[in-house]
Amino acid sequence: MRTLAFILILAALPAGAEDKQKICSTVGDMAENVMTHRQGGSKMSDMLRLYGEELVAVPAAVEQISKLTLLAFEQPLFSTEESKREAVIEFRNNAELGCFKS
Repeated sequence: MRTLAFILILAALPAGAEDKQKICSTVGDMAENVMTHRQGGSKMSDMLRLYGEELVAVPAAVEQISKLTLLAFEQPLFSTEESKREAVIEFRNNAELGCFKS
């Protein structure tokens, strides 16, 4: 999986350790949500539209979740529930790792 470099933007915000924990946890939640929908067979265009509508008041969040969505669709769509669950966990962990390392 490619490095989630865009998470540098979120993690670069001036924050203490506790704030970074919250930010990276939120990034992980976003990544998990996106990959769960991806593995559930959702269409990319539907996901982008929905996230854009839900987060319209927070343009930076729309940008970040859009990037996560594009990254999720670069990953394979699995057929077994176990493989789907593993893909979701791996995607979330990679997103959080990129956030914490930045």
